[in-house]
Amino acid sequence: MNALSPDSAGVHAAVPAIPRHYGRWWNPLSLLFGPIFVKEMLASGRRRTTFAIRTVFLLVLGTVLLLSLSGTADRAAGSAAEAQRLSSLASDFAAAVGWITFVGLSLLAAIMTAGAIPEERSARTMASLFSTPLTAGQMVFGKLAARIAQLVLLALATIPALLFLRLLGGVELTHILAFAAATFSTVFFTASVALFLSMWTPRVASAAVLASIVSLAVQLGPAFVLSILQARAGGPPAGLAYTVYASPALSVVAATNPSEFRMLGVDGGVAWAVASSLVGGMGMLVATLAAATLRRVALAEPRKARRGARRQRHPARILSPSAEQQHGAANAAAAPTVTRRGSREVWDNPVLWRELRRPLAASKLVLGLFIAIGAGFVALVYWRTTMRDQDMHYLVAYAGAVLQYLIAATITPSAVASERERRTWEVLLSTPIPARRIIFAKFLGHIPRLLVIPGLLGLHFAAAAAQRVMPPISLAHIVLVLLAWSLATAATGIMFSVAVRSTLSAMLCNIGLWAAAWVGLPLVLAAVLAPWDAPILNRAVLLLNPFYLLGQAISGGWEFGGGNPAYVRDASSELYTLVGRRWSTNAFSLLLLLSIGVAAAFAAAAMWAAVRLVPRTLRKAG
Repeated sequence: MNALSPDSAGVHAAVPAIPRHYGRWWNPLSLLFGPIFVKEMLASGRRRTTFAIRTVFLLVLGTVLLLSLSGTADRAAGSAAEAQRLSSLASDFAAAVGWITFVGLSLLAAIMTAGAIPEERSARTMASLFSTPLTAGQMVFGKLAARIAQLVLLALATIPALLFLRLLGGVELTHILAFAAATFSTVFFTASVALFLSMWTPRVASAAVLASIVSLAVQLGPAFVLSILQARAGGPPAGLAYTVYASPALSVVAATNPSEFRMLGVDGGVAWAVASSLVGGMGMLVATLAAATLRRVALAEPRKARRGARRQRHPARILSPSAEQQHGAANAAAAPTVTRRGSREVWDNPVLWRELRRPLAASKLVLGLFIAIGAGFVALVYWRTTMRDQDMHYLVAYAGAVLQYLIAATITPSAVASERERRTWEVLLSTPIPARRIIFAKFLGHIPRLLVIPGLLGLHFAAAAAQRVMPPISLAHIVLVLLAWSLATAATGIMFSVAVRSTLSAMLCNIGLWAAAWVGLPLVLAAVLAPWDAPILNRAVLLLNPFYLLGQAISGGWEFGGGNPAYVRDASSELYTLVGRRWSTNAFSLLLLLSIGVAAAFAAAAMWAAVRLVPRTLRKAG
């Protein structure tokens, strides 16, 4: 019989029916590998960016292998010596591959995932997604799984090489597992943060930069705090073990160097598993929060659009000093001027006017996180250190330089690519404004965003000069080098933004160009030119490296300004070092001016190339 008994009817009445779509949260196959995952994988598999990333990644690994081979080629021969040489080569190459994979995939996770939600907004498919039976969890975790799957394929390309190196000896399986666990957990956490931030900001660059900063803070934040405490205590603090267990990067260091951490009470074989589980759990919490708030954010966007439409219901009166207004009729000049509420003046260059009026941050959430992280960093630095601490100046300068160049390399690639994605680039080029004015307006409009960090570093080193720790000339050295090469980085970003259609592709091209110039080229030349003495070429390459110049400016300024009283402090003292040679303050200043001139030449060439590439974008659109 189909009728329910009284007892069974009472049980069914007491237990409410569970909606069918709730089960999708508990089914990992439906949650991760649903229609969104299939769609994202098919779309990413057809992009040129995917093949370019894989090619560049394999080229980097090949370059590292060649550098490792060149570094061990001059060792002694013989059976025992040969086995030791191969074992050392395998160990060095495995460590280099592990760290390159860890850093590279973490950065790629932030860049590739930051455009997940903005891509749907620009394609105007967000409303269509919510009209399907898919849940917000399937959308978020499907996009995460598709992005991470592309990065996993890159990581898997290194597995055969690492397993082959195990045959040579010197590479332990636990080291490979430690690198793999730390890399995948960090990638998942960084991708989750980038996707969550992309929901709240329309700019891909803001989400990518802030996700990278958050990931770096999680990795190095505890160690940074304890290192500052150690500087005051004069010895290792008691909480060092907990710091290693909370950071995947430090846990890998403990796993590969167990003897150095065992005396501090850290078990390297356990630290990487605990740290990876902790960071992976944090990534799961962030992804779950993104899934819980995605629908609310999507529903709030139409309300914002309606509020903006109500503000523009009475259009603002545009006041432009054009020739018609200056030489108009007498009656028009005598007529009273009626200014509507909210009217504003537009310059003769409306593109530059619009770019300069853009806010520094795309949303209050992004701006708040930037301020919170920056304030916490500054508070820790000035809380436990003084201006007499030379390492503190290195830390502040390099942290500011990394952040400055990361911002410069990611904000300008979206200048033209975002116009294409919004389908407004052709409309902008159809106006009477020349292409060169549009390109230069895009470049000049981003300069205010690039002045914040040099201004803050200028205040720091001005305080050091006021306490007579470093001379005022060091302030000019550091700020000018930082600003000049960041402007060159921004100019190449504009060039790639015109040359490449996608914002993601333009970002990757810009970051890859300067990573190769500042990291890859010096390493390759150092390995290739090792048998020959070519100091001039080495100095020329390092003269184009702002990180190297910043370090030399701080070390020389420290000796010249009073931080090291053992040196004679005058302009003729050779206190600055450049590739093994000492330079005076005046000579080093001339070298920095030469470096700034080269940076200006790079920027001018990139802007000229961007203007020349504009007609090609119209031909492609046609």
